[in-house]
Amino acid sequence: MPYQEVIKQMLTNSRKPVYLIVSEEHYYLDKVLQKLQDQFIPPEARDFNLLVTLARETGVPALLDLAREFPFLSDRRLIIAREAQEVKDWEPLIAYLSRPNPACLLVLLFSGKPDGRMAWVKKAKELAQYTELKSLSDGQVSGFVKALAKEKGLSFEDDAVDLLVDYIGNDPSAFDNEFDKLAIIASKGKKISRDDVTRFSGLSREFNVFELQRALAKRDKADIYRIASNMANQTKVSPLVMTVGALFRYFQKVWFAKVYERKPDDELSKLLGLSSRYFLSEYREAAANYPLFAIEMAFGILKSIDHRGKGMDTGAAGEGDLYLEMVLRLSGLPYK
Repeated sequence: MPYQEVIKQMLTNSRKPVYLIVSEEHYYLDKVLQKLQDQFIPPEARDFNLLVTLARETGVPALLDLAREFPFLSDRRLIIAREAQEVKDWEPLIAYLSRPNPACLLVLLFSGKPDGRMAWVKKAKELAQYTELKSLSDGQVSGFVKALAKEKGLSFEDDAVDLLVDYIGNDPSAFDNEFDKLAIIASKGKKISRDDVTRFSGLSREFNVFELQRALAKRDKADIYRIASNMANQTKVSPLVMTVGALFRYFQKVWFAKVYERKPDDELSKLLGLSSRYFLSEYREAAANYPLFAIEMAFGILKSIDHRGKGMDTGAAGEGDLYLEMVLRLSGLPYK
């Protein structure tokens, strides 16, 4: 269930009195917290009927006693306990779940998954709303981006969405931050273009990871080295770790385009998670120019550079040196 649906359910009269929200994505937990704080209790009633606390600081018995209290000058009460995974003994919750306070919404936010063998977890799954919000898979990213854009009142051209996905990956908080920046320049009724994304993400129009991908697809060694050399001199704008991540996702799509090269464009676009066919020809070109084993070698090169770029086994190599080593190795991949 998407986090938006969880929030929507909580704000209806058919909500359950207790919710356990489990996610390793802090972005989802923060969104649940923010939306409930802003919308569940009217501003004039929040002083007496809204509590946001760390579970371990309040303690389970005190937290449940607070949940049993009835609202004051309001028809509802909200208690949110953050970092609930830090409390190991939630057994007292079992008794509360049997007779919850219908006027209080108790929300427990877990950034780590509780042990499903515990009796209180089994009872929570039976009597409360237990929801796991999982990280975005590659196939879910475009849908998430479009839903978030709609929520923020933004409209994108399809190739702009694909560009964002290639650059950011599957980090929902990064998309949220980029959208906030793009909202500043968005004109009412005007779709955000590929050029807008490039310009306001801080990337050079000529020397960025997308142009590097294009040069890699064509296997144009001179262009590959020219673009990478400029990026290596602007690591604040194009950090190595972001470039490696984008190239890894790029070669993953090239791998799929190679393995499923006989699929028609519509099917392959869907398989690659593309919003449009704008980039499809580039992936097909790259798939034609690289044998399958060379694409798999590219994964090994990128994993090695990522490992060293994060400070492991770097020796004397700086970020710029690793940039150039990466593209020299990628441009030297075998043709057959």
